[in-house]
Amino acid sequence: MNRKIALFFIFSMLFSPMAHAQDSLSTAPPDIRVIARVSTKEVPLNRSVIFTVQVEWAGDLARYEISEIENPEVRNFKIMSNSSADRREMENNVQKAVKTFEFGLAPEELGMGYIEGVIIKYLDVETGDGKHLITNRLEVKVVDPLPE
Repeated sequence: MNRKIALFFIFSMLFSPMAHAQDSLSTAPPDIRVIARVSTKEVPLNRSVIFTVQVEWAGDLARYEISEIENPEVRNFKIMSNSSADRREMENNVQKAVKTFEFGLAPEELGMGYIEGVIIKYLDVETGDGKHLITNRLEVKVVDPLPE
């Protein structure tokens, strides 16, 4: 049994989607996905960056219950603000639910800043299964401040 779990994690890591320049995608059931992104990959020391986590699924809007997420673990940043919102939209004549979490981050010093993976817990109301999604780690370069 432990060998099967170990093989699952190895294959999950080898075949997980690669992060785009500003996006982080997690492996998930085909009907739910999580996207993590930053507003910029390079931020001046005297400015801020927005870190966004978005959970979305198409179809039955009541299918999943998404729990609030904890503040992300950050390095070389301070969390200055956070917010969350829910919305419904139509995409190709299919209703889609979107839950968004945003964090305002202020850099602390020049160099690299990191936002560690965030765990999103959800309940599949149809099956009663509790599961979780994990975003990839993101990095942002902190550069010289802009003149005021």
